[in-house]
Amino acid sequence: MKSLVRHSLVIFVVGAGTTILMQAQMKASPKASSAPGLAQLQKMTARFAPTPLRVDTSKLSTADRQALLKLIEASRLMNDIFLMQYWSGDQALYIRLQKDPTPLGKARLKYFWINKGPWSALDSFKSFLPGVPSEKPKGANFYPENMNAQQFESWVSSLSKDEQEQAKGFFTVIRWKEGTDSKTQKQLVAIPFSEVSIPSKKELSLSCADTSEPYR
Repeated sequence: MKSLVRHSLVIFVVGAGTTILMQAQMKASPKASSAPGLAQLQKMTARFAPTPLRVDTSKLSTADRQALLKLIEASRLMNDIFLMQYWSGDQALYIRLQKDPTPLGKARLKYFWINKGPWSALDSFKSFLPGVPSEKPKGANFYPENMNAQQFESWVSSLSKDEQEQAKGFFTVIRWKEGTDSKTQKQLVAIPFSEVSIPSKKELSLSCADTSEPYR
């Protein structure tokens, strides 16, 4: 299992907070049998205290303020990337939650956005929504949910040294190779993040020349 630790810690700054995602094991979880109601969800949400971040930008140059806006835009894109990496069903679930106008639906959406998924970080990552795995998949969306550790280790051992480094690296995701079916032995493949589809295609460019301070 040692080689599975390569994706064990992923840190993203999302909006005004930092979300820490930890995982190491490849095992699917059973579906949740029940979910908290409106009153319970409101109590769970109340445990999080909104913390406004205010800063005086009056002393920044025009270029530096523009650079700051670019960083804020980039942080919003990180939300989409995080949802994609957290769980294979996260994005579809987020879209579905936004379509529920009921008080319970709104409460579910709010708590989902706090956790960036259907598992409560303050409750040992137990699910709070129906129809999802009862516990957060420990392999997140970096590995196929139907892949086990033995399959991964066996595949890695068949690779060259350079390919093993890519498979265990921090800049790839592992997927079943397209075109494999029940009649042929399934094969795994390491795909660079740069080739993985990102929800938002908007590109942000920020040059050091756009700021008044040189890069250090």
